[in-house]
Amino acid sequence: MEFGDFLRLVVEVLGYIGSLTVAVSLMLRTFIKLRILNMAGAFILVIYCLIVNAWPLLFLNAFITLVNGFYIYQYYTKKEFFRICEIKHDSAFLREFLHFYKDDIVKYFPNFESKYNEETQCFYLLRNMVPACMLIIRKMEDTAEIILDYATKEYRDNKIGDFIFNDNAKHFVNMGINRFYFEKPDKKHIKYLETIGFVKNESTNDEYVKELSKLW
Repeated sequence: MEFGDFLRLVVEVLGYIGSLTVAVSLMLRTFIKLRILNMAGAFILVIYCLIVNAWPLLFLNAFITLVNGFYIYQYYTKKEFFRICEIKHDSAFLREFLHFYKDDIVKYFPNFESKYNEETQCFYLLRNMVPACMLIIRKMEDTAEIILDYATKEYRDNKIGDFIFNDNAKHFVNMGINRFYFEKPDKKHIKYLETIGFVKNESTNDEYVKELSKLW
């Protein structure tokens, strides 16, 4: 293969990568992930269009890149409303929430049902007045085990976790909880826990712990 042919192949592959990235982004449910991946794909296509002199497509993808950039900036800078509310373990709303998201909950929290009982404490989080997360814990003296920390697919980012375990930490400290721990999280959940300040308990090696007393 001559060098010119190789370059044409590289450029063609670049175009396919950009198109595939845009296509995959449209299948994502999380708003911010969709925007970021869509912007990345459009930007790749801008480079492709520059190389092949496809000016109409260049302007289209440049516009898409700018629009996505605007919404991403707005997403990370706008002030959102968060509120956490306690709810009884046998409430109708909680029962319906757990039933509706049952299959997804079991996927990420397979041991939830065996630990959930009348002694657990339950909270739901409103994000811009939309029920976005359900938190269920089991309190033992000044420590609480997280049994369920489930966010709906549309709101799976770090903002909810930051609010619950950092911005709202004083709420739990006032309840007598100085420490949260999560037992045996899967790999995806470990990344989330570490992002919001949980650290591995080296003595057990299967727990991730968040010390709230250090925040206040």
